[in-house]
Amino acid sequence: MKLLINKINRLSIRNKILLFFYSIILMVTIFISLYFQNRHNQRLTDIITTQHSTTLHQIASDLSFIQDDLRDISTYLIINSDLQNVIEANREVETDTLYNQNNLKFIYKLIASKSYISSVIIYGHREAPLFFVYTDESTDNNAFSQIKSTDLYNICKNLNGKPYWHLLDTNNKDIILNNSFDKFALSRVIVNPLSKEFYYHGFLTITFNHDVIDKSLSSIINTEQERIVIYSDSGEKIYAFGASYENENTEFDWLQTMTEDTQYVDKQFIVSNQHLPQTDWTIYSITNRDYYTESYTRDSTVWLFIIIACIAITLPLSLVLSTYISAPIKRLLQSMKHFEEGDFSVSVPVKTYDEIGILSESYNKMVINIKSLIDEVYVLKLQEKEAELKALQAGINPHFLYNALDSIYWKALSNDQEVIAEMLFSLSQIFRLSLSRGNDRIQITKEFELVRHYLTLQKMRFNDKLNYTIHLDDTIKEQMIPKLIIQPFVENAIIHGIEPLDTPGTVCVEGYLSNDQIIFKIIDDGVGYAPNTKTQKTSSGYAIDNIKERLSLIYPNYELTIHPNQPSGTRVILKIPYKGDNNVQTINH
Repeated sequence: MKLLINKINRLSIRNKILLFFYSIILMVTIFISLYFQNRHNQRLTDIITTQHSTTLHQIASDLSFIQDDLRDISTYLIINSDLQNVIEANREVETDTLYNQNNLKFIYKLIASKSYISSVIIYGHREAPLFFVYTDESTDNNAFSQIKSTDLYNICKNLNGKPYWHLLDTNNKDIILNNSFDKFALSRVIVNPLSKEFYYHGFLTITFNHDVIDKSLSSIINTEQERIVIYSDSGEKIYAFGASYENENTEFDWLQTMTEDTQYVDKQFIVSNQHLPQTDWTIYSITNRDYYTESYTRDSTVWLFIIIACIAITLPLSLVLSTYISAPIKRLLQSMKHFEEGDFSVSVPVKTYDEIGILSESYNKMVINIKSLIDEVYVLKLQEKEAELKALQAGINPHFLYNALDSIYWKALSNDQEVIAEMLFSLSQIFRLSLSRGNDRIQITKEFELVRHYLTLQKMRFNDKLNYTIHLDDTIKEQMIPKLIIQPFVENAIIHGIEPLDTPGTVCVEGYLSNDQIIFKIIDDGVGYAPNTKTQKTSSGYAIDNIKERLSLIYPNYELTIHPNQPSGTRVILKIPYKGDNNVQTINH
């Protein structure tokens, strides 16, 4: 799955659109196919159900009509006085056939009016029938004593003269010995309605052949794919017409799973059933689904052809659509490649105002801004190079001055000018420590050495008017701090505190470690100055505001307080964190 996702991710936008487009078409096609298949199955079921209902109704109607007709005929014969007289006469003495036929000739007229009747057989008290007639090729009747020993006769006897419908197939010898055709048969015992005593004195059977129903069914069902079968409740097959199936031997057990509603027996057959009144018979209509599936296959082929045609038609349309969508993206990518190679003059033509158009327009603005920034940075670089060159040239002057002062210092010593030599030495040391070989940080001991030389020069200037003390804790001597953060406060203490005095003043400078903080104190007993007023730059070129800015970059949590000293003067306290060696970051100016 991950491999497939990776392959999809590597596809171009155009191919992704095509893949997405055809995936949707495929899903829609599958959905439509499943939908129409389901609809076809439902339609197929409805068609077969309707057809079954029509067929079953037709068969039931035809059979019920004939059964009602034969029941009425049999009742008419039983109560007919001529037949009753012949039976009574036959009970006393065996009557001859001619006598019987002469007295029962009305039966011929009755049979002639009912063309579907295939046989009428009437028994009296003798072995041979009183009357029989066959309209088909059947011959020979069974002896009445043999009939009395059959289950058929016992069933009819138990019905007390009511009609009983049953099958007389070609293998059945109960009544007709040489039966040429399968028959539906109505049988009933004959009772004497005029006698006070109820007793049986005859037997009647009327039949009609299966081909009567066959002719009716042949015009309404497909005999190759559909089957009509009638079973009694006991499982006796009464009638079968149409197609034959492999499970015919176990057909009845199979059909017992059916209810009165149409059901799917399996994937091959659909079965409906209907009970036939006046009998224990049930009519089943069985249809092979394959017959209807063939038409569905033809319809499916048509649908498949339509789908393929739609896909073929949509292919060029999807190509055009994907190209139209991906073309602006390709133009944007090509512009980005040129931009990556250093061509900052490229721009993407904006032809649409959709998301891609907005993206292209934003990209064009970005290219313009980047080009402008690059131009600005390039100019700044040139200016920076020029400044570095000027700084390098300017750096020659302090070094030259320092070397010149050193030469004058040795000249003064050689001429026994010790005071001048001392001043020149302090001044040269201030220059040396200020330069510190270009480093922006310095050891605390070096910072205090610079302060000492500065105070030495100021002492020579003010003589007894200026006194000073310097104290530095040994634990912090080697710690690195930004240079020139103490001297400006000392300079301000002299200029703004001591110089205005008419009496001598003192400046005290301290440095020590307390609670993981390095603390510097610059205290004077001069006239004092307002700490909130803007301080002018000293001769070293650094002001208090400059010190605050540099300290905030290096020590975000530093503390600087300037407040009046008691009884006079100013007290400056600077606190910076103590982090061990090399705790100060380097900042190049």
